Amino acid sequence: MRADPIMCLYEKYERKAQFEELNVQRVADENIIKYIYKGSRPAFISYFEPVSLSINKLIESEVAYFTNINQPFEWKVYGTDLPTDIGKRLLATGFVEEETPSLLVCDIGNYQIDLTTPDEVECKKAISKQMFREYLEIQSTEFPLDIDEEVNQHWTKYENDKNCTIYVVYRQGKPVASARINFTPDSIFAGIWAGTTLKEYTGKGYYQILLNYRIDEAKQRGRQYIAIDALPTSRPIVEKHGFKFITSITTYIYRP
Repeated sequence: MRADPIMCLYEKYERKAQFEELNVQRVADENIIKYIYKGSRPAFISYFEPVSLSINKLIESEVAYFTNINQPFEWKVYGTDLPTDIGKRLLATGFVEEETPSLLVCDIGNYQIDLTTPDEVECKKAISKQMFREYLEIQSTEFPLDIDEEVNQHWTKYENDKNCTIYVVYRQGKPVASARINFTPDSIFAGIWAGTTLKEYTGKGYYQILLNYRIDEAKQRGRQYIAIDALPTSRPIVEKHGFKFITSITTYIYRP
């Protein structure tokens, strides 16, 4: 089930990555790797492979762990994960199935990038607290966010974080689209996330601008691949630019 060479690399460099960030705690043992956020964000299971526990006992253990600390958590299941009925087992334990994106990967070695933008349009890195807030305000049109809480808890972390870059697209000075790119230390991948455009400005190429700027930075930083958890709305766009489907992803969430 895990024979795909790109998927094997992704598991090694991303799902099993050993790093911690401000406001994020990595907890791991021989069976599982999970990340726990401070604040209102749900924790998530990054990787699992039952060794000393059966899969049912592992699920029960994680439910008990997060119930004890009263924190919701997500269990990301990739199409290559075993057992193949893990989703049914999670649902039977009280998890709720949420979004089902796809993992797509692009080898950016020969990727040709055009960083030109239309007149009155600029793409900028978020380098101030106000730009960070503008990024979040755009994101909040798609995902529920407490913007003040996010700014208070995460701006200082982002300001000093060399492994994440946020981009905001402005049209005539108004923020209209935003996205981020993450760089796991010592990985050959970069991950692109949260590409969001205000509804009244969709279809004008702003997602493409954000994609180009992020790929350009990844190339400059020596990454070989770009990975994205692509929802159905963004998958056709990135597939036009060399991204290849690797596997499906299903997110299951448990709320104590």
